[in-house]
Amino acid sequence: REVAKLLEALRDKAKQMEREREEWEREKDAYEKEKERMNKLEQQRMAEKEEERRRYLKDKTEWENEKEALLKQIEDLQRQLIQQRQDMEDKYNRERERDRINMEKREKTMADREKELNDHREAERRRAEQELR
Repeated sequence: REVAKLLEALRDKAKQMEREREEWEREKDAYEKEKERMNKLEQQRMAEKEEERRRYLKDKTEWENEKEALLKQIEDLQRQLIQQRQDMEDKYNRERERDRINMEKREKTMADREKELNDHREAERRRAEQELR
């Protein structure tokens, strides 16, 4: 009878240990699943960070390219302005030189006409003097 009670107690203990083992297995499985879920979340988070980093670098590169293009446009416009100013100065200087030359020609023409007139008057005066003699 005592042996039967001991056997019964052992069987109960074995059943209790089996239940505890099953409980432990369930907890272990739940832990493993949670660990796997956390790893997937971490991988997803890392992938999102990497994608964000790639987008940032792409945007930064595009911005730098736009900046370079704008700087080149500014330089081109500055060169054009300098060239236009130089062209205008050259045109102004050519016009001034042309006006100076034309003025000199007019002055020479007027001086030549005045000399002709004076020579003609002098010739008329001499003729008149000769006629008076």
